[in-house]
Amino acid sequence: MSTLSKIEWTETTWNPVTGCTKISHGCKHCYAERMSKRLQSMGMTKYRRGFDVAIHESVLEDPLKWKKPSIVFVNSMSDLFHKKVPTEFVQSVFDVMNRAQLHTFQVLTKRPGRVSRLDARLDWGSNIWLGASIESARWLDRLDALKSTGARTKFLSLEPLLGPLPDLDLSGIDWVIVGGGVRTRLASYGRRLGTGNQRQLRRERCPVLLQTVGRRIQETYWSDPRRPHVGSDAARSRTLKGRIVHVERPLPEKHPLRWNASPASPERQLSTRAQHCGGRIMTEPYQLTIAEAAAEIRRGSLSPIELTESLLARSRELEPRLDVWVTLDEDAALDAAARSAEALAKGPPTSPLHGIPFGVKDIFYTKGVETTGGSKVYAGFVPQYDATCVALLKHARGVMLGKTVTTEFAMFEPPPTKNPWNAERTPGGSSSGSAAGTAARMFPMALGSQTAGSVLRPAAYNGVVGVKPTFGLISRYGVMPVAWSLDTMGYFTRTVEDAEIVLNALARHDPNDDVSLDPSATGYSNSPKPASHPRIGFIRQYFSNASTSEVRHHTNSVLARFAAEGAFVKEARIPIDMEAAREAHVIVQSAEAAHVHDRDFTARREDYMPSTRSVIQRGQSISAFEYISAQQIRRDLRRELLKIVERFDVVVTPSAPAPAPDTTTTGDPACQWPWTTAGFPTISIPSGLSVDGMPLGVQLAAAPLNEATLFSVARWCESVLEANLVPPV
Repeated sequence: MSTLSKIEWTETTWNPVTGCTKISHGCKHCYAERMSKRLQSMGMTKYRRGFDVAIHESVLEDPLKWKKPSIVFVNSMSDLFHKKVPTEFVQSVFDVMNRAQLHTFQVLTKRPGRVSRLDARLDWGSNIWLGASIESARWLDRLDALKSTGARTKFLSLEPLLGPLPDLDLSGIDWVIVGGGVRTRLASYGRRLGTGNQRQLRRERCPVLLQTVGRRIQETYWSDPRRPHVGSDAARSRTLKGRIVHVERPLPEKHPLRWNASPASPERQLSTRAQHCGGRIMTEPYQLTIAEAAAEIRRGSLSPIELTESLLARSRELEPRLDVWVTLDEDAALDAAARSAEALAKGPPTSPLHGIPFGVKDIFYTKGVETTGGSKVYAGFVPQYDATCVALLKHARGVMLGKTVTTEFAMFEPPPTKNPWNAERTPGGSSSGSAAGTAARMFPMALGSQTAGSVLRPAAYNGVVGVKPTFGLISRYGVMPVAWSLDTMGYFTRTVEDAEIVLNALARHDPNDDVSLDPSATGYSNSPKPASHPRIGFIRQYFSNASTSEVRHHTNSVLARFAAEGAFVKEARIPIDMEAAREAHVIVQSAEAAHVHDRDFTARREDYMPSTRSVIQRGQSISAFEYISAQQIRRDLRRELLKIVERFDVVVTPSAPAPAPDTTTTGDPACQWPWTTAGFPTISIPSGLSVDGMPLGVQLAAAPLNEATLFSVARWCESVLEANLVPPV
């Protein structure tokens, strides 16, 4: 049976498929996901699998039984073109729609690319309308994919419109929905949509429905004054949660937007609307990725001050619950944002990071800002200069918000920071605050460091992107050391695209760091080429054995998805004792940490936390013979890993051997240390959720200085996995 629809632009729903996965930032507050889980808790058989993709052949022919003509929203609880829906079933749905000519079917998808690929195999009856969702400029390729299909009626859903759009080519588009979410206000719809698009909508005579959830506004229809009064034959009005901005071309006869007419002009209506309701189209700027925020700043639709204020407000809201910050300097951040804005008044942005706020792990020196290393030993220490990483971000006109929590001296003592997915689980360490804050949208990027697994592991535990580049590609100057032959500077973002932007700013030769590489002299490239059929290796022998059965199953599933999408996937083996290599890593780290802390530890042993004290004491007991032997094992491991990664574009492993454990630990670095000890670049990308709702990730590794390929394949993997994870905070 059908379900009456509360959606403004349709009358009833039909769900032969339920369940979906998040593919873009517009999926954050998915109504269908919330409703599916509610129906699952009520014991409804159709939703016994919650929001997992499920096919329901039992309701496939329901529209053939309906006697009253209806406008039907197809799959309001899913996406018909999700990759898990077999092509044969999609064709069956089309067969029913073509046989049910009594009804008009509206199919809305965020995956028009698959529609385009299947187009020749689909029968596009005149009663089948196809729409594509575009939430921001990042997803403009969906418009081209929509246009390439054979659908006779095409529409766009710019909802929720989270960012400004460049001028769109709306030729061939029959109507448009523009809208926001529960907290959306109306005033900046025109600004986000853009004056060019507004003019084009009028030029193309394209009907527009402007809707905002939670408001009751009288619908109005405007006809082209040069045409007969289209609405005169529908002398009835209807109050819905939305408003038509302007209509200069008649909608199809059966569409519910055809209500009584009014002679008001579109221009006047836009002006009146802006005066009636203040606010902005997206929920808050803090939700934007670096690329999205940079695009808005570049267009002048968002200022660095506005973005910084939004992130500071987010921090004030969440900090009592998450303990992300050691120091949050709001005044200094707003001053920096104001300077960024002043520079924009004189010319275009100086870099993609112009006006973008960031967090800094509390082992990076920051001029004039206390840097404690997470320890009472350095309480009150205020550096007189910035670490090179911090200086580079400031030079790019980035806005430093403050210092994030680190475990003591970036070692293993559990931090006060809470995991935004579950306060009873660790956020990981040592870059705890940077990872948790990035996930919680308190900043779009943050600096971290990795000596064993201190970037990749927290990234996996918090559901964000973590990058540890080639050893020496990012300067260590001005960062409190743990172990000088292992310490690698890294960072966190929410997308691979953002990760590329950050590395392009940080990959600079620094004469103050004796291991700093010169990208221009090493063959390093920051211009990744798109991957299509990547060659992916995976190592099962150590990484799988170290992982839980759930992570093993999940990683195998991810690899299967990669293979199904065209990747070449093959297992590789390491002819070396990995447990001996891990012990060698521990020996080197402990010995070098003991040397780093020799003076302070001698003077203030009792001020060190227990786990930090244990690492240093073990390091003090290591002999020169043990240390040299361990370094030899590291060289052997590096040689063997290089033989493997050179055969592939990337090697994939789990990012962590298990979901985030409890707060008595920072987790096991089993999956990260091999690449750190070898100095290879790695990236962790979100890949899904565990059975108990915690983030999971996969780790990609490449040959040294092959970050271009690493990012290219990571982008491809990110698009296949569609795992845009948003914590419940």
